[in-house]
Amino acid sequence: MGKIVVIDSMCGQGKTQWALQNINAHPDEAVIYASPLLSELDRVIQGTCNGIIQPDYHGGHSKFYDFNRLIEDGESIAVSHSTFTKSTNNTANNIHQGRYTLYLDETMDVLVPYQDIADKKLKKGDIDALRDAFIEVDEAGCVSWKSKSYVNDGFEYGEIERLAKLGCLLFLGDTLFVWEFPISVFNAFEQVYVMSYMFDGSILKAYLDYHGLEYTKMQVKRSGAEYLLVPYTHDDADVQTFRALISRYTPPPKAKRYTSTNLSSTWYKNNIKGRSCASAATLRTSTINNYLRNVCKAKAKQIMWCCPKDYKSKIEEDGWKFTRRLTKEERDLPKVEQEKLKQQISCFVPSNARGTNEYADRDVLVYACNLYPNPYIQRFFAEHGVHLDTDAFALSALIQWVWRSAIRKPEPQPIQLYIVSRRVSDLFEQWLSGHTILPERSELRAG
Repeated sequence: MGKIVVIDSMCGQGKTQWALQNINAHPDEAVIYASPLLSELDRVIQGTCNGIIQPDYHGGHSKFYDFNRLIEDGESIAVSHSTFTKSTNNTANNIHQGRYTLYLDETMDVLVPYQDIADKKLKKGDIDALRDAFIEVDEAGCVSWKSKSYVNDGFEYGEIERLAKLGCLLFLGDTLFVWEFPISVFNAFEQVYVMSYMFDGSILKAYLDYHGLEYTKMQVKRSGAEYLLVPYTHDDADVQTFRALISRYTPPPKAKRYTSTNLSSTWYKNNIKGRSCASAATLRTSTINNYLRNVCKAKAKQIMWCCPKDYKSKIEEDGWKFTRRLTKEERDLPKVEQEKLKQQISCFVPSNARGTNEYADRDVLVYACNLYPNPYIQRFFAEHGVHLDTDAFALSALIQWVWRSAIRKPEPQPIQLYIVSRRVSDLFEQWLSGHTILPERSELRAG
């Protein structure tokens, strides 16, 4: 099958069950299982028999420090994406020495704006200072450190120095981006399994193609009590069953209609200037609140909705902030525990939510996003001959989000769904109708 195997099957088809089965079938194999959710890591630890360990805080050190320590000791590990993506070339060397197999549950963000992960937000003056005195940028946008080394922690660009020396920085346009995942780490594994759905719409797929890494696409098929890998042939979603369970809302002719360019990140930035502005009021009151309260008459505990997270406070209403109030005992919890609980009972579920069952009791949904890949990232890949399918990107994100709801239960339950964006709604309709959105791919893909 090749070193990298992409298991592209619909949510609920048994990708995780296959992984646990395969881990248990090879008890002497050193594995790293990476998931976006800590709760999923507990499931992996409990479902396997080869002593998988989760990194923790020890002796004042970080989880990433402990992750590297466990690799040096040859332990099998269950780790979050947020810790795993901090891997360095030193991590890769230890993975190679340990002859590890990777199980990657859901795709990761492998290329992100520096501003999204940095403690220090860069301004134009910072960019000018960096380019004048500290860094060089080649024709491909790769950043190298040209200045002397600054070892003191107080240096304002110390993190940029560290990342540049790791080869993890790019300048795209006037924006600094970070390769969060060194390609050396992928290359260090003996075997890699990527478990996702609609892989062709992911940044990770473009990343592998850019680096020229071949991968084999497979699917999961259940045979009695066993889960098998079979060659990928087509989208294995049972769309006819799902179509019967999803009641989709079509707004009346006089209602505000959101076109193919509306509700993107750029649209929100240009139109949602404050909570009281006309665009925010229309989206909040006439669109979302009207659907939840007047059309569905939904109770808060049923509701799941999203928009770009930076605009949540400008859109949400009191009636659909939380599924319930905190008890007196819960209000007395430490702040960290209370914030975690608030996330669990929030009606707002981020558009990038993955692999969680925490919202499987929600059956009234509003999706007020219209996602596109970051244009700088898209342009970067295009300039290197790598296609990033924008429709597949948007559709994949929508399906992953919808499948956090009651439809993901072992016995899928009916849901009511309002996709506010016409573009995303049309893409979902094509998918539910059984029409292939993605171009057909060969089983083996080389970048």
